[in-house]
Amino acid sequence: MDRKPTIAVLGAGSGGACMTADFIEQGFKVNLYELPQFEDSMQPFVDRGGIEITGKITGFYEPNMMTTNMEEALEGVEVATMNVRAFAHDLFVEKAVPHLKKGQILHCWTPYAFALRFYETLKEKAPGSIIAESAILPYFVKRDSPDVVHCHAYKLGNYVAAMPSADTGKVLKALSPGMTTRDRFLKPASNVLATSLLNGNINAHIPAILLSAVEYENTTGHVFIYGKHGTPLTKKVEYAIRDEARAICAHLGLESLLRCPYPPTKPGEPTLASHTWWAPDVSMMDLGCLQEDLPYGTVMIAEVGKAVGVPTPVSRGVTDLFKTMLGVDYWKEDKLGNPSANLKTLGLEGLTQKEILKYVTTGEKPQKRD
Repeated sequence: MDRKPTIAVLGAGSGGACMTADFIEQGFKVNLYELPQFEDSMQPFVDRGGIEITGKITGFYEPNMMTTNMEEALEGVEVATMNVRAFAHDLFVEKAVPHLKKGQILHCWTPYAFALRFYETLKEKAPGSIIAESAILPYFVKRDSPDVVHCHAYKLGNYVAAMPSADTGKVLKALSPGMTTRDRFLKPASNVLATSLLNGNINAHIPAILLSAVEYENTTGHVFIYGKHGTPLTKKVEYAIRDEARAICAHLGLESLLRCPYPPTKPGEPTLASHTWWAPDVSMMDLGCLQEDLPYGTVMIAEVGKAVGVPTPVSRGVTDLFKTMLGVDYWKEDKLGNPSANLKTLGLEGLTQKEILKYVTTGEKPQKRD
């Protein structure tokens, strides 16, 4: 049997807990980490000594450790993999960078330009470490109670890319033993532009919320996002955002589809069509998906499109509408004041199309022009 690396899972929410159980089931030792300010999210698992999970993954799984000490979590691991909202990426990177060693991999399942936003930080402060991302979180999961998570489904496939692209193979080798069981696949993407631009969550969430804003406000969050609100007219907006991202990828010579399917469901099983937001009594301003899909999703699509000459009127339009509705200038920042995924934050400002491709592929920027 091939040796499996020790993994650090960063983020002890539903996704992180499910991933921890998944990797343990595949024979990995897992260090589960949570930020000290969110320790309460992990405490029920600590109190029980492990994670109980039901659904498509079932059992009780005991991590190697559960900790709020990042140095302890990263000690001796080959991969640290993040399962957190995009607006929390910077908090985890800030904690991880001082302790990353040469050759260690910092990987994220929620892409949103993760590698582009933090590549220079790791290059400067954690030289020799590797930054990478995948196309989407691989689970459809929620908590049934504070100490039990339920996995409704897991994706049958996913993709990974590192920056520079030459490191993708190392990341693929490290993650594949845990993510290619149960008839799943994990494949390399061209580069980190492909994994971020083709993140299917960006176009899936925003149109249904925007075009059902009145009902969302009236129900304070009990919204059938993929079912009742996934109407033919709403889907036209969804597909338009998707097609703008695909057009950018095609223009750059990248793949224009990263297929990350859920398995077919059996009669009586929950489906995405019945999926409601699990955020009752949460305002639209505090809805997590909006606060990552806008500043790190549609903004990224529109900004990269602008840089390479591909029109993105729908991505730009929905961003402007939410800017007006919620009073946040998503072109500059998220609701917490973190810089959004604009060209400056991505490190792409002033670069030509050729220079952008070279940068994401090799990690090398052109010398500054006089």
